[in-house]
Amino acid sequence: MRFYAVSTEAVDLTYRALQKLDRGRTGSRRPSRALRVATLFGHLQFRARGGTSVQVGCRQLAEAWHLHPREIRADLLDLEAIGWLSFTSSTTGLSIRLHEPQDSFAADAQRAGALSAGPCGSLCMPRSFVSC
Repeated sequence: MRFYAVSTEAVDLTYRALQKLDRGRTGSRRPSRALRVATLFGHLQFRARGGTSVQVGCRQLAEAWHLHPREIRADLLDLEAIGWLSFTSSTTGLSIRLHEPQDSFAADAQRAGALSAGPCGSLCMPRSFVSC
């Protein structure tokens, strides 16, 4: 079994991006939710294995993470609202397409000094939420 880590900078970027969403969000505004959303995005990046698309079963993912499917869906809707992914739902599950994060988020993070090089020399957020 392999564990993967989401960088601290990625969690911070996710928290700030979630805070920028309008007040119509359905999910919690608590900082711990940013950790879950960042971890979900990192998980999807890992499952995509360098590609941009991944197929997942919402119910199966929710059961494995001990969450309700509506929580996973709310997290995906927020990730879609901030422009980091898009998804469609069908009888076979969710088809998720990962996108490059908005330049404004990366630029904000760079100005704030949040971008840092990971052990592999690449920036570890938000492009790669999974630690290097």
